[in-house]
Parts: sequence; structure tokens; C-alpha cells
Amino acid sequence: MVAVSVHRAKPPVVLLHGLMGSGACWGPIARALESDFDVITPDARGHGRSSAPRGGYRYDDLADDVVALVRELGLVRPVLVGHSMGGMTAAVVASRRVLDLRAVVLVDPTFLEPARQREVFESDVAAQHRRALAMTKSELVAEAHARHPHRSLEIIELQAEARLRTSIDAFDVLRPPNPDYREVVRAIDVPALLVIGDEDPVVTPEMARELGLRTEVVENAGHGLPFERPDRLAEILLRELTTLREVTDDDLEIFFEQQREPEANRMAAFPARERDAFMKHWRTNVLVTATTIVRTIVERGAVAGNIESWEHDGRRFVGYWLGSAFWGRGLASAALREFVAFHDKTRPLFAWVALHNPASMRVLEKCGFRRISDGVEEILVELA
Repeated sequence: MVAVSVHRAKPPVVLLHGLMGSGACWGPIARALESDFDVITPDARGHGRSSAPRGGYRYDDLADDVVALVRELGLVRPVLVGHSMGGMTAAVVASRRVLDLRAVVLVDPTFLEPARQREVFESDVAAQHRRALAMTKSELVAEAHARHPHRSLEIIELQAEARLRTSIDAFDVLRPPNPDYREVVRAIDVPALLVIGDEDPVVTPEMARELGLRTEVVENAGHGLPFERPDRLAEILLRELTTLREVTDDDLEIFFEQQREPEANRMAAFPARERDAFMKHWRTNVLVTATTIVRTIVERGAVAGNIESWEHDGRRFVGYWLGSAFWGRGLASAALREFVAFHDKTRPLFAWVALHNPASMRVLEKCGFRRISDGVEEILVELA
């Protein structure tokens, strides 16, 4: 399996393509993500620049390849995004629970009933591919442009190149039986999003409701959703995958209201500031001090809180503040994990937690912090 990594110092996202595709086919979407994420776009076996063995094209084989890739690259809590064949592959990987995944996004995965599996396998899809392999790229582009006039020329050319690099042996992935998608979905224990088109013949809204997955339906899109609406899919991914981003001035108003919540003040053992004092502290201290690192915590586009690290008495500390509306969702743990993995890798890193705040203590312990001393009202913890 050949992979292309755009960045290596940001939260990783692995984009898994479908049958007759390649990692390069994610190009427009990868560009939209690359400023915020380490985007990895592998070619599945039998596709693109990867090797094409005579066998080993079942979904378990493809899942094995993804697990091996994540481990070989040393990816920290990656998100798997898969389309079609890649969507089923991502689901199988997540169902195994062998990787520490942050989330999975399943873009019109090949969730097919047994009768539909046999119908697809016995169709002329492989014969059509043999015919395509005898064509030139320009012939494929002309044919695809006539069939899909609304797709960009870039995407059509990328798909034509990918098709010419797809081994006929790769079509064995269509041989029944496929994994039981209901059992696969039931075994997934990480946040999962299903993205389907409103004209999709594979995963219908009725199937989505039956599966109980959080679902986003994209208008004017069918099974080729990443190629028909790449802008909309990129928008959804950015909204769903972003946990930390740079602080904007508009965020400060939300931070101010969040730090005035009485229960939050009690749990943090920290009093609320008046508005002028709060804004002065942030604008003349937090946001301009060179040694301070601060990020806004977001959930599906909403500002949930903030996290920062700073120097104090020769030690580096980290702290976070989360609006009470976002408590109990695992967001604090996710934000802290991401912050210490990609934004501040200083070790040791310290934090104070109030004695009467066991929830924050659990968050810190989940992220590797260990208690080193107890004060009168606070506990000092360390990430070594």
C-alpha cells in the first residue's frame, strides 16, 4: 500500500478511496484539509502505485493493509474517511478495535444486502473494466465527461488515470459474501458519521435510520459524492474533524460567557472575571505572550471552550475551559490529547486540578497525566 502524507505535524486523516480509484482522486478534498490536517491518501492494493498481487482483495485483506499503514507511519489517533469500498474498509478497521482511532467517516460505504452483492458480482462491471483498460486516457476522459458533465476536468482526469492503474484482480472485492455491515457497525466504538447523497442507490436514508448512525445527506449527489460535490464533502469534513483551531476575536465573547457559568467556576475553583478585566487579560496577556500557546476548542463548528499552555516558575502548565453545554461528551479528553500530541509537545507538562473536580482528574489521567503532589485545595499532575 503506497501512501502520500502531506504534513506530519498535524492531526492525521487517512482518506480511503473506492474501487477503480486512487489516493490521488481525493485531490480537491485533500487540498481543502491540508492546512489543518496531516492528510494521508493511500492507494489500496491493486490500485494506483501499490502492488497488485493475484489475490488478497477481500475486505479483511484491505483492512489489514490499513492497520499496517497506520502502525508503520506511527499515526496518532487518526480519523479514517472512506468512500464506497474505502468506506466499508474503514468500517471494518474500526470494528476490530485494534487502533486508537479518533473517528470514522463513512462516505456512501458499500453496505450491501446478500442479494445485492450477488447482483453486483454477476454484473458486467468487471467486463466493462477490461474494456476500459484497452482504452487511452483521452478516450476515457471524453467518455466520462459526456456521462458526468458537471464533474470537474481535474477529477475526471484523475479518475481516468486511476482506472487505468486498477488491476482486474482488484474486482475480487466484489465476490460475496461481504462482511455483514450491520454487525460491523454495531462493533464500532468510536464516533462515526455516515455521509450519503440524496440520489444514492447504495445506502438509502431508510438504511441509515436503521443503522442508527449520525447521518449527513448531501443534496444533488449519488454514489460518486466525493466527485460530484467535493466542496460540500470538504465542508462537512472540516466541520466534523476540527477540534482545535486558532483563536479569533469573536471567540473571546463566547469564552467570556463560558467563564461566568457558576458551576464551571465552582468546579475549577476559579472566579469569573468582569468583562473589561477578562478582555484585557486575553488581549494583552494570553494572545500576545510568545511562550503561551492557545487554541479554541470546537465541536461541529460550535465554539466549546479553549485550551492553553504557559510558563510559570520554570515549569510549563496546561489548562482548559469548556462551556457546560459541552460537558460529558468526551470533548475535553479529545482536545487535550490533540493539544499535547500536536500543539505543545513539551515534557514534562504540568496541570493543577481542584480536589473537588474528579471529572477533570479523569480527563488528565486519560491523557497520560499522573498525580505527583497534593495541595490544600488542588492536585498537581504531570505528563512526563
